[in-house]
Amino acid sequence: MRTNAISPISLGVKSRTNRMVVAMENICLANWLPMPQYKLLFVLCIILSPFMPKLKDRQNPYLCTMKKYYASRSSRIWAYRRIADSPLPSVVKKKVKAIYTKLFFAKKIHTGEGVMQFGEVGLAYPNYNVLAYLFSEIFLDSIYFFETKSQNPRIIDLGANIGLTTIFFKMLYPAAEITAIEASPGTFSYLEKNTGDLDGIELINKAASDKIGNVEFFSVRNELGDGQNSVFRMDNYHNASEQVPTFLLSEIITENLDLLKIDIEGGELAVFRDLKAHNSLKYVDKIIMEYHHRQCGVEGLNFILETLEESGFQYSFADCQDAPAWDEPMNTMMIYAQKK
Repeated sequence: MRTNAISPISLGVKSRTNRMVVAMENICLANWLPMPQYKLLFVLCIILSPFMPKLKDRQNPYLCTMKKYYASRSSRIWAYRRIADSPLPSVVKKKVKAIYTKLFFAKKIHTGEGVMQFGEVGLAYPNYNVLAYLFSEIFLDSIYFFETKSQNPRIIDLGANIGLTTIFFKMLYPAAEITAIEASPGTFSYLEKNTGDLDGIELINKAASDKIGNVEFFSVRNELGDGQNSVFRMDNYHNASEQVPTFLLSEIITENLDLLKIDIEGGELAVFRDLKAHNSLKYVDKIIMEYHHRQCGVEGLNFILETLEESGFQYSFADCQDAPAWDEPMNTMMIYAQKK
């Protein structure tokens, strides 16, 4: 899962005017004002920008944060229009609109663990911020939308997290047969609660790799559902780990597969080694993958793209950054591949 949020406070607030902008943002985030007032705050921020050197940059975190907040948290019109313009079927759009209203405009938002009605599913979540981010990415941005002629497509959801992607696929194709795979035992418990009662769902609590055994899985203590838990340790971020069993994805791709979705925070390179070694991609029609460059490196990207080409796929890329990140190396991007 990608995260690009930037907090102005973390940049160090020195000037009086900068503190004013941070205060405005905190007022917005705390829902202290009625919705129409957010637009006034946003305009005020823009008016102040000529007097703030840091805000002159169009991609400045202060201004971007205000823009993003106004767009994503305070404007129903923006969200509803986004849903209306999405490629989702009309019946799914109606469900997503209802869920969005309940999720983002509830009178009381509990930031911790909770349960909410999510369509026909009672959705348990470990953290409201995790739920809101995943919903925005999966249902508003529709990053995992795909089309198929099959009425009951076979899908593998590798890196299923708490189950929102699996539920999204079920909304698209109610008769779909889905294998949902999540390595983290704690996160898997939520996946099991949220999708265990759905028809046509198989759950696997293991990490996909290129060898069978055990692997150290790194996470943030007490942060279940965090999208950056991985078999790769991130310094100054991960502070807990546990041993999880591994398996070969090639062992369960032995017949036609309509979609292979992959989001496993750098583990995709090992998965592709396994799939190439066993020629398993011949069964796969489409792939939607979040690629993690920091973990896989240039050689990893070359290997994955060469494997796709050798297996008869054409592919395209989508940027995971909200704005160009000149001061940090590229990390994540979406790869969409389908058979030629």
